[in-house]
Amino acid sequence: MGNFMPKKSGGWEGDDRYLQTEFKLMDTDNDGLLSTGQLTNLLLALGFGGDEAQTEMLLKGMNKEREDTLSEEEYVEAVKSNEEIFVKTSKLRVIFGNFDDTNEGKVSKSKIKRRLLVMGFEVDEAMTKAIEETDADRDGFVTYDEFLTKHLKNKGFIQK
Repeated sequence: MGNFMPKKSGGWEGDDRYLQTEFKLMDTDNDGLLSTGQLTNLLLALGFGGDEAQTEMLLKGMNKEREDTLSEEEYVEAVKSNEEIFVKTSKLRVIFGNFDDTNEGKVSKSKIKRRLLVMGFEVDEAMTKAIEETDADRDGFVTYDEFLTKHLKNKGFIQK
């Protein structure tokens, strides 16, 4: 299985922060559990595809104690141990990881702009505004939490 998480020493290597961030952002009622609907929305937002029936089957295979919810630990372990889920949900982790070459879990807005230019994208006023809006705490950096929150809001999966 390919590794779709940052992997440099001292940073996010061997650590589950990306997956934990995904879980926490979709746990919109902050009960420490994802319902079938929340898990479906998370998997759809991350690019897995499928529908609620398929997600229910995944959920039953992922959880260890309950039939209709999934804990953070169960989510992290299930994604890491299921290659299909891991690969199909890795797109946003890979994108963010390509910007976060220091593996600190955050990237400066100026680095994002430079990387986009190198990748051949035009960093116009709209792109600059989107990057600025993603930096929710206005500290000059975009974290994976902020990056994923912006994506989930844009896709209509969360209201935050």
